Amino acid sequence: MEMQTGALYELKIPKRSLIFLGPQRCGKITAMLASLWHVSKYGKIVIVCNHADFSRNWMDEFRINGNLKNVIHMPLMCKDVPERLREHGVTIKDISTVAILESSVFQSVGMVKVWKRPSPSFVEFMQRMSEDTAMEPKVYIKAHLQGHENDVAVG
Repeated sequence: MEMQTGALYELKIPKRSLIFLGPQRCGKITAMLASLWHVSKYGKIVIVCNHADFSRNWMDEFRINGNLKNVIHMPLMCKDVPERLREHGVTIKDISTVAILESSVFQSVGMVKVWKRPSPSFVEFMQRMSEDTAMEPKVYIKAHLQGHENDVAVG
């Protein structure tokens, strides 16, 4: 079994985030994706993850169950979030949901730690969504409980 090692980076998330929390292989991503398929039928969503992972694992699912045209892919290390959104003809106010599929560890309300270093632009994007006056977009994130981030399901 291979364990993840290395530094964890703090990422502030809005206190109104919906966190899919649990150990590995309990269905966090499956539950999150089912919600996202539904949301993508009605509005723009940003999915934060490695592009290769999204293309290989989830693109067909969105094509079948949701609306792939409403999905904006963004890596955690996106150098210029506003520019990425402009490329798709949207601003933050046009997005209904941001889903962070990167592996994270729940720290406390409003804070997770991620294995990959988020870009300064992405950190700023999350801070804007964490402002007291921000109501949209919703943020969905999958996370492990602190202390169980290296547990691996066997069998």
